[in-house]
Amino acid sequence: MTLAPRTFASAAKGLCAFYEEEISGEAFFSTLASFHSGEASKALGLMSSIEGAMLQVLAPMAKRLRVDPSRATAIRAEGQREAETLRGLGWHDLLRRMCEEYPVFVAEFEAVAKAADDAERAGAQLLLDHEVALLDFAAAALAGRKDSLQILEDFLAKLRV
Repeated sequence: MTLAPRTFASAAKGLCAFYEEEISGEAFFSTLASFHSGEASKALGLMSSIEGAMLQVLAPMAKRLRVDPSRATAIRAEGQREAETLRGLGWHDLLRRMCEEYPVFVAEFEAVAKAADDAERAGAQLLLDHEVALLDFAAAALAGRKDSLQILEDFLAKLRV
């Protein structure tokens, strides 16, 4: 399935949407991790940790942009429901899906990063970088690279500065 990148009325609107998607993503990957075992569960757990760390790092930006914190519970539930729809999907199929679908998110993040003002540019770039790391991991894992988890571990370490 080929997705088309979304366009946003402003960089700020895109950044608000992306922040909320990090909330959803943390729950999504955590729930998916519970459906798998071994390296797949570890990778999905790392992805959930990355989403959670992104939320912490980007919290000041979210506050400036007036992201509504009262929506967090409902957004987490959306992430869990989305993961439930993929419960029966095998690990390699999930990686393939990521490789097919995540480039559109990279394109969205790139567009918003280019349009972001000085105050939000670093956050927008971090969002782009994290999506690239997830996509790089998926491609490496699908190719059978033994060091693929290191991509996630390295990115998570950058967030824990």
